[in-house]
Amino acid sequence: MGAEIEPMSFLLKDIDLCRPLEEIAIPTDRSGLGLLLRYGRRPIAFVMLPLQPGASLSAEEIRETASRASARKLLQEKLREELSVAADDSDQKSLTVAVCTKGRPEMLARCLEALRRTR
Repeated sequence: MGAEIEPMSFLLKDIDLCRPLEEIAIPTDRSGLGLLLRYGRRPIAFVMLPLQPGASLSAEEIRETASRASARKLLQEKLREELSVAADDSDQKSLTVAVCTKGRPEMLARCLEALRRTR
């Protein structure tokens, strides 16, 4: 007969990484912390941390844990958000043009006038 394994009871927390982080205290009847990490409403990682009953995790420790567990996914979500915002602004198009010229004011004037007409 093998050794009996003692069950572990984890405190579960849902953390939105878009909001300020706060310290989390582990109750004395719990042996760890389970973190569901979200970016807004999107889940990006789940982390289980065995901790001593009565321990606590500071906001900085949570930030470091989230970074280790989800840095790549968090970056992907931020890029997805930025790209979707850019796609929603399709009415407002912008264009940046570099005109390299020196000593040719007439050609520059024609170029700028042509660019102005493209609106």
